[in-house]
Amino acid sequence: MRRRILWLIACVGPVALASAAVALAGGSPSVDEIVQKNAVARGGLEAWRKVETMVSIGHLGAADGSGSTVPFMMEARRPNRSHFEIRAANREIAMRVYDGSAGWNLHGSTAADADLRPYSPDELKFARDNFVIDGPLLDHAFKGIAVVNEGMEVVDQRQAYRLKLTLPSGAEEHLWIDAKTYLELRFDRSTTTSSGKPGSVTIRYRDYQTINGLRIPVVVETGSNPARPAERMVIERLAINPPLGDGVFAKPSLPRRRAITIGGDRENHHDARGAR
Repeated sequence: MRRRILWLIACVGPVALASAAVALAGGSPSVDEIVQKNAVARGGLEAWRKVETMVSIGHLGAADGSGSTVPFMMEARRPNRSHFEIRAANREIAMRVYDGSAGWNLHGSTAADADLRPYSPDELKFARDNFVIDGPLLDHAFKGIAVVNEGMEVVDQRQAYRLKLTLPSGAEEHLWIDAKTYLELRFDRSTTTSSGKPGSVTIRYRDYQTINGLRIPVVVETGSNPARPAERMVIERLAINPPLGDGVFAKPSLPRRRAITIGGDRENHHDARGAR
């Protein structure tokens, strides 16, 4: 199977009526107020600070329902270590692993056809800026991220605060916070295309559910190519704080059968399907 990353850029312009409504209501809240309300809406800052590792298991496919889906597993450990893999029915796998300083892509089904490549400089920069557990907004000052409120826009028919984030690397990103729920709606990350040109990845967060007291989206859609549908990730099971050793994030070996489990303590894992 050839791994496909299906992208879609969704551009929503500012809506003057939304900004006028905020002005009549007494002005837009400060960045600190938005950040504080976002933390509360997501389950509380202290609760998120206690999350050191997270494992998500589910399926991946096109957001428009075209084509088949494949199972995925995503393992993450603070501050930005990650291990993502998918496995097709024909036993071919695709894997992306980042250990905090180096990263690798692995594709193949057997030792004979395995293709293992290190991250490119652009991939490394993208990975270093990726806060895989709690995102960029929580504890943003500690992470060295500057946040500016640029006003209101409409995202997916919902009024939202548009925040500009400037990361320690110098990268500028944008995050939209729902003005009613204070949960993340959309996140635009700067990236570099395969042709070496500046680009953008748009991430949409849907279907928030409460898992161990934390509000977590179990449907995430990602896209950057207007010619293709977005890629939809549906989380079916999720574990909070399972043990994840350094070996999980080490340079991957050749493809081999690996059990996918998130078992153990009932409090540390959750079936996301049907959770509210």
